[in-house]
Amino acid sequence: MSVIYCLYAKIYLFLESMNSIFRNPIIEWSSLYILSILLMMNLSAILPRASVEKITNLVGLEVFAVGLMLLIIGFNFIVFISKKKYVKIIEDYRNSEYSAVSGFLVFLYVAFTLSIFFLDTPH
Repeated sequence: MSVIYCLYAKIYLFLESMNSIFRNPIIEWSSLYILSILLMMNLSAILPRASVEKITNLVGLEVFAVGLMLLIIGFNFIVFISKKKYVKIIEDYRNSEYSAVSGFLVFLYVAFTLSIFFLDTPH
C-alpha cells in the first residue's frame, strides 16, 4: 500500500470512528480535504527554499497558493473519490496486518508536518 493511500485510509478511519461526535455524512470528502491541507502545509514549508520567486512575482503569492491547493485537491479527487476508489483503499487497509505500525507512522507524519509548518515557515 502506498504512503498516500495509507494516509488517506488512516484519516478516513479516524473520522469514521469520530462520526458519532462530528456527525459528518461525507467522510470521504473530509478525508480528502484534510490530506490536501497536510500536503499544502508540507509544500508551504518547502517552497520558500525552492526558486519559485519568479512564478510568485508573476502571478502573485495568493494566486499561486490557491492554484496549488486546487491542483492538490484535483489530484486527490482523481486518486480517491472518482469511481469510488476510496472504498477499495479503505477495505484493503482494514484487512492490513500493519495497521498499528502505519497508524504510528501517520501520527508521526502529522506531528512532523504541523511542527515544521508552525515553527519553521516564515509568516
